[in-house]
Amino acid sequence: MGVLRVIFRPETICFAWKPFVWQPSTRKLHFHRGVLHKQYSTRNNASSWPIADFKYCNKFLCTSSTQHSPPETKERLEQRFLELLKQKATRKAYDMVLNYISTGKELEEQSKRRFIKKLSSAGRADLGHALYEVFRSEKNSLSTGDPTLLLSIWKTVDSQKHRTLMEQILKELEDWVQVVLKDKLTDSVDDKKLSVVVQVCVELANYYVQHGNVIQSLAHVRCLEQVKEWVNIASVNKLLTIYSKAKSLEGLYATIEMKKRCNVVSDSDTNTLLAGAFIKEIHFVTGAVSMETLPKPLPEVAFVGKSNVGKSSLLNLLVNNYSIAYTSKTPGKTQQLNYFIVNRSQEDGKFFMVDLPGYGYARVSKEMRDKWVDWIRDYLEQRKCLQVLFHLIDGTQGICQEDRYFIEFLLTTNVLERYYAVLTKMDKCNKPKHVVVQNIKSELLTLGFPFEVTVIPTSFKQRWGSEDLWLALKPVILKNPVR
Repeated sequence: MGVLRVIFRPETICFAWKPFVWQPSTRKLHFHRGVLHKQYSTRNNASSWPIADFKYCNKFLCTSSTQHSPPETKERLEQRFLELLKQKATRKAYDMVLNYISTGKELEEQSKRRFIKKLSSAGRADLGHALYEVFRSEKNSLSTGDPTLLLSIWKTVDSQKHRTLMEQILKELEDWVQVVLKDKLTDSVDDKKLSVVVQVCVELANYYVQHGNVIQSLAHVRCLEQVKEWVNIASVNKLLTIYSKAKSLEGLYATIEMKKRCNVVSDSDTNTLLAGAFIKEIHFVTGAVSMETLPKPLPEVAFVGKSNVGKSSLLNLLVNNYSIAYTSKTPGKTQQLNYFIVNRSQEDGKFFMVDLPGYGYARVSKEMRDKWVDWIRDYLEQRKCLQVLFHLIDGTQGICQEDRYFIEFLLTTNVLERYYAVLTKMDKCNKPKHVVVQNIKSELLTLGFPFEVTVIPTSFKQRWGSEDLWLALKPVILKNPVR
């Protein structure tokens, strides 16, 4: 309550916002329904007063009221504003800012943003948004909206108390994105706004996936393809983290596909995020030495290639675990079908990774090599649960004679539709990556493939290529059909 001021005589008392009433019944000062009453009477006879019931209902300004007397300077305004927030008087702080600008005084954009963010972070996102709308209505001030401010307000909204406000801000953000994307078609938008579109789309995708609306979330991920020049690996990794926590495989694959279309280069965190998202656990099951010793069928992904081509390193790249497969400098170390089960304890999503014996140059007898060839033939033709076959080719050497023999054999089987060529050791290759890939595709067509094969370049040392491997595994991860 404001400070009392004596205006004319002791009987006349002014309050900042309360009218007072003068009645002749008693000589007491009291409040009644928010109105201050000053009552007078004589000790002997109340009727001696010439006026039986005289009322005053005037308002006066109180000089100490911050509501009606805003600080004179911006510095004092900010100081008083912070003081009121510390006192948890957020409404008074909000009113004080309104009174300040109502006097015609100007505020810098930085100060306006600070007031809005402070109110929102103090638990009054509704007041922060109301102040945002006030500033937006001013000329030359937030006239086109500020999505970064809306995001800062939105993140502090209590969905329990302000559900309507949250939906309103959500609608404003989505509308802003559509307006900017429309302006982009006419080249009438600056780069800064387009970079903010990426930030807003990521936050909107996060919101919808947390509220169980994956379809709407994916729509915002696809929106990023319209501003692909401004999509960076930090945004991609954030989306991977979001969908990994939500256990949304559809979101993970949508993010990977968006990343490829936007030509975003992976960093050291991308492979870790992918492996952690798709593989919750992996265990060695058995080393099969014959068709009779193969485990009970599950969807299978097989890795085959000549000895010392880098199968074990590729497995370690895919699962981001250096100890999952044994890496040896001795050719022909793998002499059995090594089975690793992925996500064993989960109801869905279980599958086998199978490391097949290497063919070609191996320090074993010719009889053993022939036995391996027959074994691989039986496995490929008889193992109906095989979903994907990764054929590893040394990227530094290209398709060698042993690879050609294996490819000629594959052309006589029914596994071509599940075949992917994977180039290893590409970090050691002197030629540009896209040139090597195109040469391999052309050579595979020459060898007799009826379609252009998907070729995946990888590098274990540089830790790239795993997202293309996971894209090839999409039918296994999402559907897990067992044939």
